[in-house]
Amino acid sequence: MPNIRAVFVEYGKQHNMPNYNPKITFEIVVKKHHTRFIPLEQNAVDSVTKKKVAVTSNDNVTPGTTIDNDTTSISFFDFCNQSQQTLHGAGILAHYYVLNSENNYT
Repeated sequence: MPNIRAVFVEYGKQHNMPNYNPKITFEIVVKKHHTRFIPLEQNAVDSVTKKKVAVTSNDNVTPGTTIDNDTTSISFFDFCNQSQQTLHGAGILAHYYVLNSENNYT
């Protein structure tokens, strides 16, 4: 992070913005893993949001589903997200590890 900060300081100097200091959120995204999430029942509904979490055609989780508890790390800020519709087979969610979060995204 110090090297990235140094680049921002230099950029600020070059563009007449001496206080240029943007907040940084740094994540690593892993797509090649063996984690799969499959709903236990067709047309499953999330107990909190009351939204459908399964797709009837192939029983994968709905695009936009985020898993951020129970199956994630107790040591890291991480989460899984299904970003697209799965057309064939089990959907592979992207696993995000947040290494630096100055923006305090949750």
